[in-house]
Amino acid sequence: MKKISRIPKTIFIAGYYGYDIIGDDSILESILYQLRNSLPLVDFIVTSANPAGTTAAYGVNAVGFEDMAAIIEGMRKSDLVLVGGGAVFNEYFPVRTEGFLTQHADFNVFCASVPLLARALQKPCFLYAVGVEPLYSNEAKQMVRAAFELTTSAFVRDPGSLEVLRTIGVKRDDIKVTVDPAVRLPVQIGRNWKTAYPDAFSMDKPFVGVSLRHWTERRTHLDFVENDWEGKVAAALDQFCEKTGADVLFVPFQNSPQYGVYSDDIPVFYRVQSRMKHAEQAHIPHRRMNSSEIAACIAGSNVFICTRFHSVILSVS
Repeated sequence: MKKISRIPKTIFIAGYYGYDIIGDDSILESILYQLRNSLPLVDFIVTSANPAGTTAAYGVNAVGFEDMAAIIEGMRKSDLVLVGGGAVFNEYFPVRTEGFLTQHADFNVFCASVPLLARALQKPCFLYAVGVEPLYSNEAKQMVRAAFELTTSAFVRDPGSLEVLRTIGVKRDDIKVTVDPAVRLPVQIGRNWKTAYPDAFSMDKPFVGVSLRHWTERRTHLDFVENDWEGKVAAALDQFCEKTGADVLFVPFQNSPQYGVYSDDIPVFYRVQSRMKHAEQAHIPHRRMNSSEIAACIAGSNVFICTRFHSVILSVS
């Protein structure tokens, strides 16, 4: 295994990018911001579900994470391989081991293969601020255990991830806990976020930011009777508006209906807004917002209600 003995010229970053998820976008933006400040001459190759979009947004060379030939070539050209943050090691869906090291749509399998590819290509590999969710099958445990044992260095984003690694038998004692990269996202570069809410700032009023997502254990389509929790949120927001005079800003962390209802926050905003007595005080953005704009919106809110993991991270940072 090659060790890092010089400043890298090219860094390969593998992560769950290109799905227009604010949490993952904020991770990538923060990683690039930090690395470019320290290593201004370095080039980056990044995996993405939307390579053209990722290239345009971040000024990197992007490759499709299902394009194994391009991934191998990108890693071959790089001096360092980095698996970016987020809950990349999980078993949200059954692990299909037949897709290991092949063109495969299962992202959890892909991430587990990256350290093995790096070892085969003799490239140093870092697992950076990754999350490890509970693992159930022997196949998933074996793949994640191998990934951590083969990597050059590993950092997890929380003590719970480290505990999962211990329970599945990862022996190395040099794995460290660090913060989620989104904590370091620079807020000042997203100052234009108010243009997404053109009707919300006619008066100098406090506002509560709200991050919600579609969620039901019973159905995965939009033609269903309103969930009880949505009505309770609407009632609570009405009460907050009446007591404080504040407006409500709904803040989307994903607006990608092409990936399914769990990937689009906008419809649940309209459903909750429609059940509010003070719907005129609740505002839904008129355009897409990027991760730095979302971070600036959260920083500017008086109160923020979180449902997604990175809405919590950005609100406390």
